[in-house]
Amino acid sequence: MSGAKKQSSEVEQEFKSALSKHPDVVVTIDTDTLWARVQPTEFDNPVFYNRDSDTRYGDPEKEIGVCYLAGSSKVAIAETFQHGPGGPDSSVLMEDIMNRSLHQLKAARPLKVIDVGVLAAYTGRKARAIVEAKGQGSEGYSLTQTLSAVSMRYGPEIDGLLYTSTVLPGAASLEWCNLVLFEGRKTQLVPVSSEPLAEALLTDDKTAVEFLVDLNLSVV
Repeated sequence: MSGAKKQSSEVEQEFKSALSKHPDVVVTIDTDTLWARVQPTEFDNPVFYNRDSDTRYGDPEKEIGVCYLAGSSKVAIAETFQHGPGGPDSSVLMEDIMNRSLHQLKAARPLKVIDVGVLAAYTGRKARAIVEAKGQGSEGYSLTQTLSAVSMRYGPEIDGLLYTSTVLPGAASLEWCNLVLFEGRKTQLVPVSSEPLAEALLTDDKTAVEFLVDLNLSVV
């Protein structure tokens, strides 16, 4: 076994051990809890599980799709527009805001999800290390995708992963969290509403553009 495969196997066992020994890593999200999602307007259905996702918690085997949501509209917008298409420090394009919609969804039933922060504590890792952005350190997404691969195959009762936003961190509540749900479970989400992102008003009556400017992002 190569060094990389051995390390991956050890990490898998580490996560499996924590899941089996510490049931409190699994928390329940109540029915009707609201979630937000920003996506291109051309796609009507906000409940989409992407099997080909090369994202933080995408399945490295490309077998089980993932669906990302945020605990509030602000987190959904901040996660979507961390920067412009040119990478860090590039301006967000108004065209991209105009071409997206803001969806509200609610949990269709109680959702059993793994709290990544609690799991991190039991594995001796820092939560930040498990939710780190791609390219940070030497592992990139390998650690997070290993966690996701283990979790989504641990049992059908596990609906997904709950983790605190590092882009817009806030108080210890679902409002400042992200949620990734796994494909192949009983119905998890029910769409509630949808509106053009450029027309949406947030809780403080600010538009998405005003909110992004408040985050010191340039919108052109």
